[in-house]
Parts: sequence; C-alpha cells; structure tokens
Amino acid sequence: MPIKRRQELLAFAAEAGAAVIEDDYDSEFHFDGRPVVALQGIDTAGNVFYVGTFSKPMLPDIRVGYAIVPDGLVATFERMQRHTGQMVMGAMQLALAEFIGDGDFAAHIRRMTRIYRGRRDHLTHALTSAAGDRLAITPPAGGMQLLARLEPGSDDCRLVADLARIGVTARPLSRHFTGKTAEHGLFLGFAAWNESEIDAGAELIGKTIARNLRGR
Repeated sequence: MPIKRRQELLAFAAEAGAAVIEDDYDSEFHFDGRPVVALQGIDTAGNVFYVGTFSKPMLPDIRVGYAIVPDGLVATFERMQRHTGQMVMGAMQLALAEFIGDGDFAAHIRRMTRIYRGRRDHLTHALTSAAGDRLAITPPAGGMQLLARLEPGSDDCRLVADLARIGVTARPLSRHFTGKTAEHGLFLGFAAWNESEIDAGAELIGKTIARNLRGR
C-alpha cells in the first residue's frame, strides 16, 4: 500500500481499537525505488504486530519466524511462548545471529534480489509475448509475485482452475475483494522458477487465456 493508504489504515485501527497483523514475509526483496516504510515503523498507537520469517529469504527448511509486538505485550508474548513450547533451538538462533552479524545475510539478500529482479523482468516479457494485450501486467517494485490483470468480463477463478489442470499455479485477483468484485487477474510467483520454466509457463497461460476467450 502507498504511504497515505497505510496511514489511513493505522488511523482506522486506532479509532476502532483494532490490531493489525503485518505479514511482511518478502519485504527484503526490493527492486525499484525506495521501499515504503512498514506499518510497524509508523504506528504510534501500538496496534501493529509485525511478523516475518527467514524461510522465504533463505530456505524453507530453516522454519524460523519472528514477531515484533507492541511494547505493552512483550511480556505476555514471552510467557505464551514458554508455555506453548514454540521455541527455536539455541544453536539455530546463534547461527542466525552470526550469519546476520557477519554481513552474510545482507550479502545473500543482495544476490537474491538481483536474481529475482531478472526473473520478474523475464516473466513480464514472456507474458507480454505470449498473451499480448490480453494481460495488463504490473511489475512489482518488490516482493516475489506480480499481478497480471485480465480484460473486463474475464473469469479469473475459472482461468486459475484451467491452469491448475495443466500444472500452472496462480491465484485469482477477484478473491481479494470484499463485496462487489472490481477487477479480475492473476497473481503469479516468479522467484522459484528459472527462465526456461518461466517461458513454458507463460506460453501455457497465453494459450489458456486464448481458449477461454473463444469459449465465452
């Protein structure tokens, strides 16, 4: 969200006495311009719970997450963690601390950001080539997935189901609306795929969209 929208959300949460859970799992990867400050960084009412993970920027098997909670709830969360037994092994914590402290984590993020930027750009070009103006693509400034909007009248849920049957995973934009659906499109991940896999997937997406249009 742009900064103005973030401020509006925080004002609403403060007025309603609501909590905001900020799941910022891929914020380390930013490609263009300066990243927008996190909600937790501009929250003055103590309503934001910021959660993140090392599984996305490093590797899934590490299974280490973290939460930055409002100051008044730190002690409560510490007690909850002790009583539920959800603890990270001490050796893993020490290894992560050393990895971060030595600058190796920052170097890893820089390297992966270059790789993911290339994959983002490759997917954008591949989709444009395969689907033409049937997709309006918004290359993200950061993160690990892009949004490709479909033409008005398209059924993104049907398209996602058709793609799943041929091995292409996507999420429908329409599911992210409450009330009346305003737009249809596809959320497509790019971080886990090499260029040949991206090309193959984009070609399947273009052909499936063309078939769906003919079937209307």
